[in-house]
Amino acid sequence: MQRPLHKRKGGQVRFSNDQTIELEKKFETQKYLSPPERKRLAKVLQLSERQEIRPFDIQRWIILIFGRIVMGTKPMQLEGITVLLGSLKYSGDDYRLLGVDLSRLAQLEGALRGAGLDPAAPTLILAEMVLPYMEVERSDALIQWAAGHFLKAWFILYEQIHPSDPFGRIMQNHFSRLQSPLRSLTSYPDCKAQQMRFLQRGWTECHIMDMNEFYRSFVPGEEQKRIQALEPFDEFEEWHLKCSHYFILAASKGEDSSAPPVFPRVEDGRLFHTVNVLRSGWAVVLGGRKSPVSLALPPLRLKGLADADPFSPSNPVLELTPLPPVEGLSVPRWRHTATEVTHEGQAYLFIYGGCSSGQLVLTDWHFLHLEGLRCQQIPVEGPVPAGRHSHSACSWAGGVLIAGGLASSEQLLGSLLLLKPAGRGFRWHSLETCPPLTPRYSHTAHVHRGKLLLVGGVWLNPPSVPGVAVIDLATRALAEYHIDTTFLEWPLMLHNHSSVIIPDTEEMILTGGGGNCFSFGTHLNWSPIRLDLSSI
Repeated sequence: MQRPLHKRKGGQVRFSNDQTIELEKKFETQKYLSPPERKRLAKVLQLSERQEIRPFDIQRWIILIFGRIVMGTKPMQLEGITVLLGSLKYSGDDYRLLGVDLSRLAQLEGALRGAGLDPAAPTLILAEMVLPYMEVERSDALIQWAAGHFLKAWFILYEQIHPSDPFGRIMQNHFSRLQSPLRSLTSYPDCKAQQMRFLQRGWTECHIMDMNEFYRSFVPGEEQKRIQALEPFDEFEEWHLKCSHYFILAASKGEDSSAPPVFPRVEDGRLFHTVNVLRSGWAVVLGGRKSPVSLALPPLRLKGLADADPFSPSNPVLELTPLPPVEGLSVPRWRHTATEVTHEGQAYLFIYGGCSSGQLVLTDWHFLHLEGLRCQQIPVEGPVPAGRHSHSACSWAGGVLIAGGLASSEQLLGSLLLLKPAGRGFRWHSLETCPPLTPRYSHTAHVHRGKLLLVGGVWLNPPSVPGVAVIDLATRALAEYHIDTTFLEWPLMLHNHSSVIIPDTEEMILTGGGGNCFSFGTHLNWSPIRLDLSSI
């Protein structure tokens, strides 16, 4: 019994790396362009050895059927194939099905030209179990031709490796009995050889992994559980052996064909966590969750690499390291805040509020000592504020400014709190603004030139939405500013976003934002936004 991970009809393997993410964005962009503009957008070229194929919805899909398999499984004379392969098998507005001898490159190029494939358009080439049936020198020539023909392209390859071990010998015998020997296995028996095959034939970047690694790295845990529950399964040995004998490869070429990797691969996927860049130069990631029922995750250490070249696509620019659990933190949490403070010459993170299991809204706080990664008791005086989550917090005057949030009763909060150094510890203070702050949550906050800026968020004052609230910290005067979005072609949603002020400038960068609008669909802001602060 075989699992349906790579035994399927017409399905496409989605290789989730930076290269295909960029290409998917290009496919999505085409929906908003005029027909003349769309002609030069991304295309998909599928090489296939069978006719059981089905395109998905993109601008142009061209499928090339390898000639010998179109006519059946018995070998045929090349002259007979040539007579049959000159005709177009199927044609639609955005879809072409061609019978082409892939080993005759001049004929192939002419057929593609006749099908309307523009070599200047970004092109994704899919080859699932096709190249092994060709003579090695001919499949090598095809790979090199594709690198030279297309200005910007991605080549996704899925086929076999490791022919010499017992499973590999059985695999080879199977295809030989079908009179379809795997011709490339001897020359390219493993992942390293296949990777060098592309790098030596004009492809500037190439990533490869066997299907065991693909399954562990790219199939989410919940999806793995779903697959395991589909039907009784007990062939674990053969399953892992088969996956170790198949690989998926993604090669790319062309300017900016891939983005520099930011981190080494880390199994994570959290949201509603905090990231604090510390005075020591590194950043700590705390809390977060995968789902409302999946508790917060262990902390992470994130550090920039001093010798990293941000323009080199093969070198990471950040190092991400798991940290041990925080000692003394009462419960896992998300939608909390973490702010760096100093007490008796030592650096701490003040962790406040948030949500925990069962949608519990937290009222506690902790002082996390960064060197030992443990929480310490520091005296805090004054009235204890109401528990909250989705509030904002930022450093000011040696303490922490906390604004807004959502209480346990889902009541929006309009309070402005100051945790201020006092004696041997800290003291809570409530700050009054004029006029009072309109309650809000899920906003971001910054102290900039003596003013507290609260950016975006959610409030209950339709039809208006929060822009930027500006509070003069000397006078407590408050003013609300509307964000002019008339130049945007899409709605700007400023919740679940991030913001940063560019040092020594009057500019703020907003990234992300948006979310699931239930039955209306999901909206995420399309691109970062630069906000001019010079007028406030």
